[in-house]
Amino acid sequence: TATYSFINTEAGVYNMTLDFYGLNAGKMNIIVTDENTGTEEVNTIYEITKNAGYTPTTILLPGKMETGVKKITFTFTNETIRLLVWKNTRRTSPW
Repeated sequence: TATYSFINTEAGVYNMTLDFYGLNAGKMNIIVTDENTGTEEVNTIYEITKNAGYTPTTILLPGKMETGVKKITFTFTNETIRLLVWKNTRRTSPW
């Protein structure tokens, strides 16, 4: 499990781009909560496939994220999955 805080300055639905090195297949649960209210704004499970190198991966974060301080938590079902780079998070829908 890994948890990070960030500030969201524009409400909307977002995509997140990560680089994965998957030593084995597994699942990653992504949860985004508002640090002030405790409201869970995103909760999704992404299937990770085994790969032989860095693989850019774009994941839709379903659910509207409001502005404010957020906490994103990644939980993996397989300990040999490596989350290497959190590149960009881009808004996909104007709200």
